[in-house]
Amino acid sequence: MVYGVGLERKPLTEAQIEAIAAHDVDASATFRRLGETAPPAETQIFELLFDHLTRAISGLTAEGLERDDAIALAGRALFVRFLLDRQIIQDADLPQQIEDPPATTWEGLFDSLHGLKAACDWLDETFNGDFLPISLPIDTLPAACLSVMRPVVLIHRAGLQGDLFTGWDGLDFAVIPIGVIGQVYENQLHDWEPEQAKEDSVHYTPRRIAEYLVRESFTRLETLNVHLSGVRVLDPAVGGGVFLTTAFRQLAAAHHAQTGRPPDTQTLRRIIDTQLCGYDLQPEAISFASLSLYLTALELDESSVDFGGLKFNHLRDRVLFCVAPKEENELVCGSLGPAAPAEHLGQFDLVIANPPWTSVPGAAGKAIMNVARDITRETVVERLGEARERDFDFPDKAPDLPFVWRAMQWAKPNGVLAFAVHGRLLFKSTPKGQRARQDLFDAISVWGVLNGADLRFTPVWPEVTAPFCLLLADNTPAPPDHAFHFASPYYEPGLNAGGQLRIDPDAVESVELARLRERPMLLKAMFRGTALDVRLIERLDQHGWPSLAEWMDAHDLQLRQGFQVRGDRNDPGSLRRLPLLEPKRPLPMLEVDPTTLPTFPHATLHRPRDRVIYDGPLLLVREAVRKDSRRIHVCAESVAFSESFYGLSFSGVDDGLRVARYLALVMHSPLFAWYTLMTSGKFGVEREAWLKTDLERFPVVPFASLVPAQRAEVDAFFARLAADELPSAELLAWTCALYGLGRRAAEVIAETLQAGLPFPENKAWAAGRPAQPMVDSFAARLVQRLKPFADLEIQVGPRSDTDPYQTLVVGRRVPDDAVNDAAAQTVMRLADRLGSSEYVYRDEANGLIWLGRLAQRRYWTLSRARLTAARLANERMFVQ
Repeated sequence: MVYGVGLERKPLTEAQIEAIAAHDVDASATFRRLGETAPPAETQIFELLFDHLTRAISGLTAEGLERDDAIALAGRALFVRFLLDRQIIQDADLPQQIEDPPATTWEGLFDSLHGLKAACDWLDETFNGDFLPISLPIDTLPAACLSVMRPVVLIHRAGLQGDLFTGWDGLDFAVIPIGVIGQVYENQLHDWEPEQAKEDSVHYTPRRIAEYLVRESFTRLETLNVHLSGVRVLDPAVGGGVFLTTAFRQLAAAHHAQTGRPPDTQTLRRIIDTQLCGYDLQPEAISFASLSLYLTALELDESSVDFGGLKFNHLRDRVLFCVAPKEENELVCGSLGPAAPAEHLGQFDLVIANPPWTSVPGAAGKAIMNVARDITRETVVERLGEARERDFDFPDKAPDLPFVWRAMQWAKPNGVLAFAVHGRLLFKSTPKGQRARQDLFDAISVWGVLNGADLRFTPVWPEVTAPFCLLLADNTPAPPDHAFHFASPYYEPGLNAGGQLRIDPDAVESVELARLRERPMLLKAMFRGTALDVRLIERLDQHGWPSLAEWMDAHDLQLRQGFQVRGDRNDPGSLRRLPLLEPKRPLPMLEVDPTTLPTFPHATLHRPRDRVIYDGPLLLVREAVRKDSRRIHVCAESVAFSESFYGLSFSGVDDGLRVARYLALVMHSPLFAWYTLMTSGKFGVEREAWLKTDLERFPVVPFASLVPAQRAEVDAFFARLAADELPSAELLAWTCALYGLGRRAAEVIAETLQAGLPFPENKAWAAGRPAQPMVDSFAARLVQRLKPFADLEIQVGPRSDTDPYQTLVVGRRVPDDAVNDAAAQTVMRLADRLGSSEYVYRDEANGLIWLGRLAQRRYWTLSRARLTAARLANERMFVQ
């Protein structure tokens, strides 16, 4: 039986999802299938706890309390509730008998201000005086605060009514992960002060992301022979404390593994006091991080309760440091400035953080970057040399990279750095952005990069729409021959819905730093394509075609964006007499008829631009990339266009209209869409738009180099494209031939676009189950590519709508029904254990190779069959 677990209050019979018979043909796939779907309970619990804690804090602030005091009071009630649920305290442990009114239970203490004061005094005495400090005397609080706090400590679950565990009494903190509390705080700041949250770039770190970074970091420390018993961990943007609590658990587990017994109370206190450290701008963050550490310590403590030994040392200014400005008008630099304790330099084995990602606008952003540059200058010189330091800069006024550079100062030599940063680090295509990435990758020895760009808008990182990147490195300059591992998890709706992702060992690429220097957009091609796409890019480069920018320079032409409206302060001049190409108006025609356009409507403009850029003939490219719509137009006459278009005027160019039509034809080809998908720093990463540099980077076969027959083909193909009579596949084949690429290149391009374009339809197609003909084609191509090495047969396993894997068996002689023999169970267990996109099992006794792949279309293309065959051949997995 399979039962659904959530917050619904159902009898067991109603919670049953399905019954599986042992003899069922799909029974063996049960655990693989369930592992591909999202468990709803954790998301529901997070949302419920977030809602309840928000209401409690908001209810207290509605009674006139400052937010700090509201957080402290709600936190104290939650702490008592945790102690009750964990059965650390009983009613017999009441601090005193409360009279007027009498209180004989912990819940009863919250019936009066006198009882509430007794509870708070007991917490301060038992744990410490810096525990969630309250600025007001308890007996001066409005009595209405009690009605807000009392539900937090109620635990009468036996009397629950209704179909859902929707109240505080439906939560059991004996099983709820403590890390959720820190996430709740960071998420709540957006509700409390959305402008401040936006300004400070507060985005909570999901528990699974934190666990991944901490686990990988500790594994690396063990590889470096660092004894975990002495490891010191710093989070310089601590927030709600999710990294520190996760590291705390790892350190406690390491102690247990080393000594053979769980850490006692004093050992857990020592870990907090001597091995953990955090900085934050927000005092509220320090409160929540303290609460999370306290609760985690109590959760991990298996010692018998001794209230005399539960006291924590003060954490503020010892373990957790508020780095907010001291003066009202002081620049807000936080950990990036001198407020971080100087004695902490070079003291930490691991610096781990999710720092702010959002660019700081205006003069403040420039000033903060100057402070960060000054404070890291010595490190830049030490790691890169004085010559590179002179050109060193932090692009975009974004704080995340300065945090990583600052971490080099806090970490010990050869310590580990683990950061969640904006994905722009990987894909910036501007010279400044590429230089910033190269500087960083030279200054530290990056050993792991996880690119989360394909997981935008999924519950893997809720509320964050920017692409994220997880960066892991050693705090030492990279040697000349350095390489790192690069992984790009794919969008998988079943997994992602539960906040999970697949880190597939078979999809991890080794990237040589020297190669990345030569090809700055290498990571983008690896992300959106495969090794075959990378080779195609290299082949195009080897042909030596000029880029569009180089071709334009040779003809004294410029690609320009059109006028800007916002601001409205300049006279548009002669633009008033031109027809207007409107950005929001869909234009199905390839060649624009100016008589169908409206007249120019604007009385003033912010930037009219040079009048000559609007002179026809024109090639016009929309900035926004939309699915199945015209993105490129030609206009024989002059038209006005806004900044939503890039325009290239061929006025005064010999045969200019024909050249414009030729470029439009080439740029309508899938080759152009594929090339920009492989090389753009925006398209397919964060915005579905082309940058000007994306267009200028595209290689161009000059029109002047075409022979008469090819020019005639241009005219014929353009006419057919304008009439919507030119199939995309035919245009791709023609363009590939023009560029010196063959039929296999066209196949790779078409399949990469089908699976790799960032539009919802493509993502759904890539994650969908392949039909039988697609699997059969994959199998046929696989055997064909292996023919030079061995004469092989292949058998395709039965198609299942429930098993997430599809199986193939390859060998010189594959017995009938091999996919159902006893070896199949061995292979299935391998799939259950690994959970990767592919597993390969060699049956030495019978001379067979078992190949299992996730039943997602992206893995069953003909290009993937070529890559699989090459890998099997290289690893000599084929049968001799």
